[in-house]
Amino acid sequence: MMTEIGAMNAGMPAWRVALARLEAGEGPASVRPVVAPEVEMPGPPIDRWVSALLRSELAPRDAPPDALPQRPADAGGETAAARVGRTLVHVRDGRLALPEGRVDAVVEHVRRAHASLPQGEAWLTLRVASLYQAAFRFSGDRALLERGVTLASAIVDDLARPEMAVAARSVLATFHVLTGRLYALADACDAAIELARATDAVDERSTAMAHQFRGYALFEWDRVGEAEEELRRAWELSGPDALGVRTGTARLLAAVRSASGDPDGARSWMSRLEKMVGEPATLRNREWLAAVRIRVGIGTDRDLRAFDRWRHGYAYESIDADDVGMLASRLHELESLLTVLEAFGRHEAMLEVSDLLLRGSRPARSWFAARALTGRAVALTALGRSRGAAEALHEALEHRAAGGFVRCYLEGDGSRRDLLEQAVGAGNPHAAHVLDAARDGVEATGSLTPRQREVLVLVAAGHSNRDLAEALGVAETTVKTHLRAIYAHLDVGSRTAAAAAARKRGLLR
Repeated sequence: MMTEIGAMNAGMPAWRVALARLEAGEGPASVRPVVAPEVEMPGPPIDRWVSALLRSELAPRDAPPDALPQRPADAGGETAAARVGRTLVHVRDGRLALPEGRVDAVVEHVRRAHASLPQGEAWLTLRVASLYQAAFRFSGDRALLERGVTLASAIVDDLARPEMAVAARSVLATFHVLTGRLYALADACDAAIELARATDAVDERSTAMAHQFRGYALFEWDRVGEAEEELRRAWELSGPDALGVRTGTARLLAAVRSASGDPDGARSWMSRLEKMVGEPATLRNREWLAAVRIRVGIGTDRDLRAFDRWRHGYAYESIDADDVGMLASRLHELESLLTVLEAFGRHEAMLEVSDLLLRGSRPARSWFAARALTGRAVALTALGRSRGAAEALHEALEHRAAGGFVRCYLEGDGSRRDLLEQAVGAGNPHAAHVLDAARDGVEATGSLTPRQREVLVLVAAGHSNRDLAEALGVAETTVKTHLRAIYAHLDVGSRTAAAAAARKRGLLR
C-alpha cells in the first residue's frame, strides 16, 4: 500500500491525496486506506494531524470516535493544511454535538467551519453544507439555511467534477425537504439523477439520496406507485455505509406500503427500520420511528394505543413554549403528537399543539406550517367553530403554492375532505387541485406535471424567466425546459399563446 500510494503521489501528504480521490468520486471505504497511519508520508506534524482528522471523518458512522493527536503548535496559521485541519475539527465536533441535542454547539461549529473553509475544496464544502443542513433542521434559523444553500449551489454545475456536482444537487435537495419546497426538491433530484446518468458518476450514495427524496415528493403528491419505484431504487443503490439514506428510505417505504393497503409489507419495512436505528436512538431517529409507527398504525388497524405506550416509555425533554429554538428542534415530535391527539379526539389539546408546531415552523418550513394549520382546522370543525376552521384551512392551502402538498390535506378523518369541498365552493384553486390529485393521482391538467402547471400560472401572470427562476428556486435553464414542455402540450409557440390556451382549457382556475 505504501509503495503504491507513494509512487503515485510522491511528496504529497496523505490528506491531500485522499481529498483528491474523494473529489474524483471514490467513496470513503476506498479512500480510508490512503490516510491509514502506516502510509503517511514523512513531513511536518501538521500533515499527520490533518490526515488523522480526515481518517476520523471518513470512519464508518457506527465506529467510535478516534482519539486524535494534539493540534500542532503551527496549526493556527493560514496554510492550506491549517485551514483544512480547522475545518475538519469543527465539522467533526459539530457532528458529535448533534446526537446530544446541543444545537447551539452545532451552530457555532458550522459557522467556524465555514470561516476556515479553503476555497476550491469541493468535498469539504459539501461536508460544511451538510452540517448547515443539520443546524437549520434543529434551529429553524433561516440564515443557516441560506448559507448552506449558497455553499451547495456553488458546486451543482461543476461538470469538471461530476461526482461532486451530483452530491451537491442531492445536498441541495435536503434543504428543499426541510423547507417543504417539493417542486424545487423534485427539480434538484431530477438534475442529480440526470447528471449521474450522463456522466456515469459513481457516487451511489448521492444518487440513492436523490431517488429517496424524489420518492418522498411523489408520496406527498399522493402518487404512491411512482414513489415506491423511486424508493426501491434508492434502497438498491444505497449500501451499509449509507445509513442515513437507508433509514429514510425504509421509513418512507413503510408509509408507502401502509398507504397501499399492505400492512404486512409496512410492518416488514418498519422492522428493518427498527433494526437499523436501534434503541436507545438519537432524537432524530426516535422522531422518525414515531412518525412511521403512527402511519402504520393508522393505515392498518386504526389503533394507536401501542404507539402511545411506546411514546410514554421515554422521558422526552419538556417543550418550552417561549423558546422558538427548542420548538424548531422538536417539530417531528409535535407533528406525531398532533396525529395521536386527533386519533383520540382530544381537540382542545390539538389546538395547543398546532399552535406550538406553527410557531416553531415559521417562517422557513412550509410543510410543518401546513400540517399545523390543517390540524387546527380539524380541531375547530369538531368544536363547532366552522368559520375559524375555514380560515385555518385557507391559510394552510397557501403553503401549497410552494410545496404542492396533497397528503397532509387528506389524511385523517373525513372532515378534511369536507373542508376542501367547501373551499372549492368558495373558489379556492389550491383546494381544487388537492381534490383533483386525490381523485386522479395527478393534477387536473392533462399531462402537465404539477411543476409545469405552477410555471404556467406564473407565466400567465406576466412574470419573466428570471422572476420564475427566483420564485421557484431553480436555474433559468430549468424554467426554459418546463416552458418547452408546456408549449408542446398546448401546441403553442409563445408565452402569450400558452396563457390564452390555458385559460380557454380552464387550466388557470
